[in-house]
Amino acid sequence: MSGSANAEVTLVRLQTDDGNVYRGELIRQTAEVVVLNVEGIDASFDQEDIAVFEILESPEQLYQRRRAELAKDDLAGRLALAREMRDLDALRWAKLELMSLDRDFPEHPVVRDELAIVEAHQRLAQTRADDADNPRRDLPRRPERRGEVEGDEFLSSRQINLIKVYEVDLSTEPRIVISDETLDSFFQKYSDNRLVPTGRRDRGAFKRLDGHEQLDLMFRVQARDLYDQVDVRQEPTPLARFRRTVNPQYVARYFAPTFGHGEIPGLSLFNKRPEDEAEAYTNFYRLTQFRYEGTPMIDRANPKLSLMLQWGLARESARFPAPDIPGWKPAFSSTDDTEYQRYVDWIDSLFKEDLDYGITPALSDELE
Repeated sequence: MSGSANAEVTLVRLQTDDGNVYRGELIRQTAEVVVLNVEGIDASFDQEDIAVFEILESPEQLYQRRRAELAKDDLAGRLALAREMRDLDALRWAKLELMSLDRDFPEHPVVRDELAIVEAHQRLAQTRADDADNPRRDLPRRPERRGEVEGDEFLSSRQINLIKVYEVDLSTEPRIVISDETLDSFFQKYSDNRLVPTGRRDRGAFKRLDGHEQLDLMFRVQARDLYDQVDVRQEPTPLARFRRTVNPQYVARYFAPTFGHGEIPGLSLFNKRPEDEAEAYTNFYRLTQFRYEGTPMIDRANPKLSLMLQWGLARESARFPAPDIPGWKPAFSSTDDTEYQRYVDWIDSLFKEDLDYGITPALSDELE
């Protein structure tokens, strides 16, 4: 979190219209925007996209208030409090209460199980801290092979889900389901990695973690061969924005008919059902993977230099002017155009590193 240790901190729970939930320190709030510090990263949210906005007590304040309301022998109430602290990632207070419960209810199996789960959370948190202190760590999101989707075929549902896995923002605590069978494979294949739980108790506790926490460890271990077995039930916000807004309003209306129907060799885009998941994700995939004379269609590091936006500017205003195509017209009046800025912001919301999803024609629904 930013700010000095003695500064008054306002904690906020925010839910966007697409269902994603964020918790963090309030940095700035205006009539147009809310800025939160979420796990050390300043994230900006348009007020019009916010469905729920709540000021929260600090974890310590919440714990102290709730604990004062509970009797010492209220096992169920105290367990619920510990679980709430765990869900808020207030692991210190969760463990404090569970250790107190362990003294008051010696050898109680539920208390011991809950304590094991919290300790598993703490080990994951320590792993994150160790990774942050190691600038040479291998980034877990880059697969080892580069794949192709050929012809005019849409991506399969498995390929779409794999893109969601790579693009998911775990800090939003998305709904993710990983089967016990996949977790057992993970334990077996990566048992030599020090981060992977060993022993029945630790593995059982890991299986009871939320899916996004399980996937976090799979990312850190780089269990790429298992990513396509992860079920992402909540569409990552940047992908939802592309499917609902960017693809139908810009790619399908302007970019695909202008550049994506044979005008640029190798670039094939769809625009018949722009909000359809298969069509939208296929366009997204192809745009992220395609380069023209070495310049990317979507430049995650420098959004304004993305060709999909540069080619929509008047040639005299563009750093990379649009190719000479009959009938071409600019989509934006200038770089101050509201629509242009909206799409720049969308690209800026993507992960900054290029992602090679490892998609190949073999990864299809026929294999399921």
